[in-house]
Amino acid sequence: MLLLNLIKHRIQESVRAKVFSKNVAIAFVMVFLFLYFATIFIFLGFNLIDILRSVYPETPVLSSYFTVIIYAYFSEIMVRYFLMDIPAVKFQRYILHPFKRGQLVNSVLISSVFDLFYVFPLMVFIPFIYQYDFANKWIIWVFLLLLSTGNHFLALYLKKKGGSNPLIGLILLLITASVIYLDSAKILPITPTIAEFFTNGIENPWQFLAAGIYPVITYLLSYKWMVNHAYLDELSVKRKTEDKITSNLSFGKKYGKIGQLMELETRLILRNKRTKQTFLMSFFFLFYGLIFYANDAYQNQQWMLVFVAIFITSLFAMQHLQFTWSLESSYFDHILTNPISFSEYMEAKFRLIAVYCGFLTLLSMGYAFLDPKYAYQHLCAYIFAMGVLVPLFLYLSSFNKKKIDLGKSASFNFQGQSGHHYLALIPALVGPSILYWIISLLSSPLVGWLTLGFLGLIGISLRKVFYQAIGKRLEKVKYNMTIGFKEN
Repeated sequence: MLLLNLIKHRIQESVRAKVFSKNVAIAFVMVFLFLYFATIFIFLGFNLIDILRSVYPETPVLSSYFTVIIYAYFSEIMVRYFLMDIPAVKFQRYILHPFKRGQLVNSVLISSVFDLFYVFPLMVFIPFIYQYDFANKWIIWVFLLLLSTGNHFLALYLKKKGGSNPLIGLILLLITASVIYLDSAKILPITPTIAEFFTNGIENPWQFLAAGIYPVITYLLSYKWMVNHAYLDELSVKRKTEDKITSNLSFGKKYGKIGQLMELETRLILRNKRTKQTFLMSFFFLFYGLIFYANDAYQNQQWMLVFVAIFITSLFAMQHLQFTWSLESSYFDHILTNPISFSEYMEAKFRLIAVYCGFLTLLSMGYAFLDPKYAYQHLCAYIFAMGVLVPLFLYLSSFNKKKIDLGKSASFNFQGQSGHHYLALIPALVGPSILYWIISLLSSPLVGWLTLGFLGLIGISLRKVFYQAIGKRLEKVKYNMTIGFKEN
C-alpha cells in the first residue's frame, strides 16, 4: 500500500510541476525529445544486425551484440550517476509519519526503479530479437533487466554515499574508458571472454540468473545506507560539511575584487546540486567526440566537426551562462546593493569559465592520439567560444526573469527555462559551422579553423566593450528582473 502511494505521489509530482503547467513550450520540448530519442533507439534496433556486421565482419552477430551490450551497461553506470536524480519523492517528507523506517526505505527504493532508463534499451533489444532468432530469448531479456537494475542501485548508492563527489564521477569515466581501450587495443581479452560467456549461456541459460545476485547486493548497500542516514539532523550536518569544504577556498583574496567574485562563483557551482551536476556532466560529454571522430563517414563533413568541437570544449559555458542571473536570483537584491558593477561580475564569470573550459579543452586533447588535427581544432573552438559565445550568452541571460532553485538536480529539471533557451543554442552551435563551411569552400579547412580562432581572439580583446553594453541593458531591466525572480 505504501509503495503504491509513493508511486502515485511521484506521478502527481511530475504532472503537477509548475514548470510544465506554466510553460507549454517546455512540455512540448520534453515530448519532442522523448519521441526523438525513441525514434533513434527503435531505428537502431531494427538496423542493429547490419551495423554489427559492418563493424565486426569477422565476428558472429550474436557475439558482437553481447559485446556492445556489455559496453553499454558499463557506460550506463556512468550515465545514471550523472543524470539520474535521487528518488523524486524524498523519504524525508514521510519520516514523521507512522511508517516503519525499513518499510519506508524499501518503498522509496522500489518506486525509484520506474524510470525511462529501462524503456530505451528495450526499444533496441525488442526489434533486434524480433529479427534475429536465437534460443532462450526470454532468459537473456531477464538478464539484461537484472544488470540494469543492479546499475540503478549502484549509481544510487554511489550518489548517496559520495554526495555527487566529482572524484567518483571521474573514476567512473576512467573505468569505462579503460575497459573500452583495453579491449579495443587487445591488451585484455574482454571481448572473447564475454562472447564465450554468452554463447555458453544460450545453451545453459540458468547461469544468467546468477546475475540476480548483482541487484540484490547493490540494493542492500543502498538500503543499509539510507536506513542509517534517514535523519533530518544528519542530513543537515552533511550540508554543513559540504559548506565547510567550500568555505576553505581562499584563492580569491590574492587577485583583488575580481578574484573574490571568482571564489564566490566557484562556491556557488560546487555547493549547489544543480550547478555541480551541470559541471560534472560536462566531463561526461568529453566522450561525445568518439561518435564522430571514430567514424570515417564524418571525416568528409568537417563543418559538423566544428559543432562537435564547440560542444566538447564549451558545453559548460553555454549551460551555465544562459542562467547567469537566474542562478543568483535568491540574492539578486544583494547584488544590486553592492558597490560592484555588472561589468566586474561578468569579468569574473568570464575568467572562471575560461579556466573551467580550458581544463576541459586540455582533457579533450587526448583526441590528438586519433589525429593530431583535433588538437588545434579544439583549441580554436575554445578560443571562439570564449570570445564570441560567452558574451552572447551573458547577453541572453539578461532576458531571463525566472528563478532557479539551486538545490534541485539539473537532470530533467526545466525550472527557469523557456523555449528561447533552446532556440539560442541553434545559432550558437550551427552558426560557427556555417561560417566555417563558407570559409573552407573559399580557401581551405585550416583557414576556416584559424578564422574561428581569430574571431575568438578579437572577441576576447573587446570583451570589456561587450560587458559595458550588457551592463547598460541590465541597468534598465534590473528592477523587472527582481520582480520576476520574486514572482516565481
